[in-house]
Amino acid sequence: GINIGKNFDTPIESALDDYLICLDKVYKLADYVAINISSPNTKNLRDLQSKDYIDQLLFFIKERQLALASIDGYTPILIKISPDMRADELKILSESILENNLDGIICSNTTSHHSHFSGVGGLSGKPLFDSSTLTLALLRRLVGKDLPIIASGGVMDLESFRIKIDKGANLVQIYTGFIYEGPSLINEIINFRN
Repeated sequence: GINIGKNFDTPIESALDDYLICLDKVYKLADYVAINISSPNTKNLRDLQSKDYIDQLLFFIKERQLALASIDGYTPILIKISPDMRADELKILSESILENNLDGIICSNTTSHHSHFSGVGGLSGKPLFDSSTLTLALLRRLVGKDLPIIASGGVMDLESFRIKIDKGANLVQIYTGFIYEGPSLINEIINFRN
């Protein structure tokens, strides 16, 4: 998968241009493209999750996906969301995802709701597990059983992997857990799944 987003210094009103440029460049190289609207490290990026921006953004991304598919074949587009959204915000976002026929959701990015001594920015790993899992469970209820959801956020062991699956994930991404546990974590999960 290839993750795309707006540049740090692009005004939010021009974000769509950055996404479309990136999508054009990576489309035929990716197995899927992740539309990142949730990095807490990019100024104002999470504003794109709001009703003011999301419908237009997803409409034009979907339109471009279909145009590119007619040339290069179909590449799925997923949207990567924040674990810090309120239920009402998540409902608006879910409705737009379904209305615009996106291919799936990555739930979730890092959290900015923390008081870690290192300061502002996205926090990953175990402290992210609860908020990302609550978001996952609500998201699954909002989008129904058919839309694929890739869960991430605080998967540090087999038990946290199993909880993500139980809460509605079709697939699970592992980042920090892989750094701390290494390939043995993957081996443990694969043996559980088979």
